Amino acid sequence: MASFNYRTTVIGKEYKTEYEITDRLAKKFLQSLYIEDEESWQSELPYSIFLTYHVWNNTIGNPVPGTIHLKQKNENFKRAKIGDRFEVTVKVKDKYQSKGRDYLILETSFNKEGTLYCIENTTYLWGFANG
Repeated sequence: MASFNYRTTVIGKEYKTEYEITDRLAKKFLQSLYIEDEESWQSELPYSIFLTYHVWNNTIGNPVPGTIHLKQKNENFKRAKIGDRFEVTVKVKDKYQSKGRDYLILETSFNKEGTLYCIENTTYLWGFANG
């Protein structure tokens, strides 16, 4: 896992990881959505399978205490299937200060064999409630 320092990290910096849709992950994910008919999702999973902190925590580490997840925008292009393995890029799209507070925007893309499945833009208020 990379070490993320808000102050020294530059806009455009990229972090890489992989995300595999295992049978176990899909089953737990579907259970969290109260979907009991797992057979109906054997071919394609809901787009929300990409909404995970796992890839961010694997690349930049856990956010500092007090970080607030403000908003997230997702563009989905193709559904994932059980067994899919994605190359994930988490990019520091922007960081800025407003009213003395630090903001961070991450762009996360999920690609498989050169095909873009999902792109997310997430905005954080970085370390706001941390003292």
